[in-house]
Amino acid sequence: MKLEMTTPSNSTALAPRLGFRHWMQIVLDEARNAESGFASGPVHDLRVAIRRCRSMADGLRHIDPDPAWRAMKRAGGRVFRSLGDLRDVQVMREWIQQLAPPGDPLAQILDDSLAEREESLKREAQTTLGRLDHGQWRKWADHLAARAARVPLGGAAFQYLALQRWHEARELQRLALRNRSQASWHALRIGIKRLRYTVENFLPEHHERWGKDLKALQDSLGEIHDFDVLWGHIRAYGFEAKPEGRTESGPDANSAVSSDDGEIISHWRTRIREERARRLEDYRKKMVGPDSLWLVWRAELPQGPAQHKALTTTAQTLAKFAGSNLVHVRHVTSLALQLYDGLAKTGILRHAEIEHRRVLELAAILQDVGHFRPSRASGRGKDGHGHHKRSYRMLMQIAPPPGWTAEEWAEVAALARYHRGAIPRSEHESYQRIPAAKRRRFLLQAAILRLANALDAGHTRAVRSLKVEKTAETILLVVAGYSEDPVTLPQIAIAKHLLEIACGLPLMIRSVDEEKPPTRMRRAA
Repeated sequence: MKLEMTTPSNSTALAPRLGFRHWMQIVLDEARNAESGFASGPVHDLRVAIRRCRSMADGLRHIDPDPAWRAMKRAGGRVFRSLGDLRDVQVMREWIQQLAPPGDPLAQILDDSLAEREESLKREAQTTLGRLDHGQWRKWADHLAARAARVPLGGAAFQYLALQRWHEARELQRLALRNRSQASWHALRIGIKRLRYTVENFLPEHHERWGKDLKALQDSLGEIHDFDVLWGHIRAYGFEAKPEGRTESGPDANSAVSSDDGEIISHWRTRIREERARRLEDYRKKMVGPDSLWLVWRAELPQGPAQHKALTTTAQTLAKFAGSNLVHVRHVTSLALQLYDGLAKTGILRHAEIEHRRVLELAAILQDVGHFRPSRASGRGKDGHGHHKRSYRMLMQIAPPPGWTAEEWAEVAALARYHRGAIPRSEHESYQRIPAAKRRRFLLQAAILRLANALDAGHTRAVRSLKVEKTAETILLVVAGYSEDPVTLPQIAIAKHLLEIACGLPLMIRSVDEEKPPTRMRRAA
């Protein structure tokens, strides 16, 4: 017997992977079905629908900072949790019927106690479900479905999200194999479930290949959890066999079945262990070793340069949802990388590893995500004041991408913080997070990003390109399209000063526009 084997309602069974709006409506449909008695099937179907919506919201929150995602998750989570204990009790009763031998007195005692508990949980679920605001739920469905539709299914952003889920679940398996505790196996089950729903809802082509195995793995881990919960019920009622020499105490002292009934206890323990071990072995065969499905799935997700490209696409998607001017962001990113590569080529950068370059690139893309700020009235608002500080706070709430350390991600957030406003100071919390040994490089990267922003302060893309030349005494920045503007000159002066401090050399900027050949000569060339 599996959690997924209960008979679903027609609306759930006939509509797999039909999008966020569909599953939001299914939640309301299944809520009405469940309210009439809270039978096992409708309770299960309602939890599945809520879990799908919350899982999709959890994924989309990575690229869309709209607070409605979190609000919807909270509202659905309250109902989901209120049904969780009820669903566990119902599943336990089903397992007892399946595993108990004929005439087993322990089974009857367990079932009676669970039946009483079930009625109490139904009343609690009725109260919680009655508080679900259907009108607000429909508003979320319309608003959030429109935002979700802006991200193409199967695209790089969702592939990167699946890669994150893959890493999370793989790490949970490592912990489960090491700890072998009930909690660690249950956590792995949740990780596999998140990967499954991510693939099912956002990567339809991958789901065609992975879906069957993912569901089978989730079922196996779910049944392992069922057996752990069932044995916990048996132990709670004092039915676990006591070691020799230990006196009887606790709930079993007055129960109809005592630990002296060794044959009954032995049957339950043996049967539960056998069923649990069989499912663990099935899981290990598929997921442990050189031929595991982990490696098959990883091979179909972005790797190497494609992985970095998927990350930058995800970052640009987040920036777009946050209200950033993507044309400006992309141009500033290009200028910053040109300046970084020029400084590295001339030998001014002593540590020009690719990891440092990618930190600068991601910071340039994400520097303006702080433009998105919810307002109390509308739930969303924009202003430019202090957005660099909000960018820092937003980014620090995001987990580091796969393959990135927490220290690298803190650098990304801090660089976004200092792309404008005050220069880094020792009393700033964001600057204090940077290790002392790495602050010179950080200052240089901050100066590069700040200067690139200053060169496109008007968002006109007048500065087309730049290159770096070095003499014994100065750094010469040759800029195509540069002209001194009284409005942007102070910003450029601050960025120059910070770059000069980091490099230890004065910086000169020269425009090359006046050196262009006449138009007729350029055409002939």
